[in-house]
Amino acid sequence: MRHAPAVLMLTLCITATLSGVANAATNPPPIKPGLWEVRSEREIDGQKAPDPMTKFKELPPEARARMEAVMKERGIDMSAASGGAVKLCLDKASLDAGQWQQADGKCQTTYTTQDSVHWQWHSTCADSATEIDGEARFIDSEHYTVNATMKTARKGAARTMQVKTDSRWQGADCGSVVPINKLQTPVTVPAGR
Repeated sequence: MRHAPAVLMLTLCITATLSGVANAATNPPPIKPGLWEVRSEREIDGQKAPDPMTKFKELPPEARARMEAVMKERGIDMSAASGGAVKLCLDKASLDAGQWQQADGKCQTTYTTQDSVHWQWHSTCADSATEIDGEARFIDSEHYTVNATMKTARKGAARTMQVKTDSRWQGADCGSVVPINKLQTPVTVPAGR
């Protein structure tokens, strides 16, 4: 099996921007539980990155359907994704436990600000050799934004990724989308796809 690069990158962008928030938050974020639409934009080493969903949409229909099913089981609904948008389920239990949009729980996080409308942090993720400086702004309980800078070294090359997300509450009912905190394993597709 091999990783689905475009889809995995989108997942990492969304979850890694807030991975540190999940680990060290002493208060739950001031947002409503339920279904959220998350739009993201990325820059890699100063260059605007293409929408990962473009590659996803180019997959053969059966491969795309399998990937959508796998991602939905892990809390990410990509079925209507366009322009970098996906839907996530953030349930009350994950918010109360400080596990909102947790990537893997292996990052160490320090907050410089954590009030009702603004969180700012620095995370060190030793397993992936990644440093993240992030800032979340809570516009209201149904809308928040995140700006994060992720620095990592892959195969000896330093990379910097800027990620901006805009998240809007869609409703209390997540339907068939499971809470995002269930996302614990990498997404893979059969070789040759």
